[in-house]
Amino acid sequence: MIGAGQGGLGAAKVISELGVDVVVLEKGRIGETWLSQRWDSFSLNTPNWMNGLPGSPYPGDDPDGFMTHTELVDYFNEYVKEFDIDVRTGVNVTRVAPSNGDGRFVIETDSESGREQLECSQVVVASGIANSPHVPSVAAEFPEKIVQISTGTYRSPEHLR
Repeated sequence: MIGAGQGGLGAAKVISELGVDVVVLEKGRIGETWLSQRWDSFSLNTPNWMNGLPGSPYPGDDPDGFMTHTELVDYFNEYVKEFDIDVRTGVNVTRVAPSNGDGRFVIETDSESGREQLECSQVVVASGIANSPHVPSVAAEFPEKIVQISTGTYRSPEHLR
């Protein structure tokens, strides 16, 4: 499993229930994009009851409320502990390729402990949709004094001054 966000963690739990050993590889921290690509005051725009993961519905007392991004990541971390999901953080997947024609895959990774190759029978890419913002080509023609940011880099109004 590549990605330790909502999709990756939920899929890892369901797949592991089928008796399959699952390893989740995450370049950053669990729920990284919720931490590093959201502004400081960000809250979800879907009610809490909609954000439950398989086997663990929203645990709080405000199902119709809207969690902050940090509350959601706290929930993800508790989920990993509750279901003993093998998440390896700080691991950047650099390549996924077919193995020697046997239907398996080789995943090449890079982390602080060095480069590594893992072999597996299946690969699920759950890296999310918010990793590469689309910037229209006309933006290259704007003067430098015009600040251009995406929702992934915006943090607070103070950064716009």
